[in-house]
Amino acid sequence: MVMSVLEAFVPARKWEMLKAEFRHSTELLPPQICETILIQSIEDPTLWKVITIWHQKRHIKRLQDVMLRCGAAEIFRSIGVEPRQGLFNIMMTAQETDLGSDLAETPLSDMLMAVEDTP
Repeated sequence: MVMSVLEAFVPARKWEMLKAEFRHSTELLPPQICETILIQSIEDPTLWKVITIWHQKRHIKRLQDVMLRCGAAEIFRSIGVEPRQGLFNIMMTAQETDLGSDLAETPLSDMLMAVEDTP
């Protein structure tokens, strides 16, 4: 799998437009996409990223070209912002298997204390 990251600095007055464009553009995803998310930096709220996980690992150059001409890049361009692109090979993943468990409701500080107490 491959992860693409498009990022751009978006003025606050365009945040709602960006979110609306993301919603609209992701209503129907092509089968090559596993998942795509829109994130906003906590440290600098003007920094936004569209992160997409792709099934295919072949034809990376073609994937790069497609990303710059359409798709996630157009989400940013539609509000007048030019994104910067990055591609990453996904080497390993880990995922919570029981998202409905009581652990999901455990405060992070409690979990960190339990980890620190472990010999």
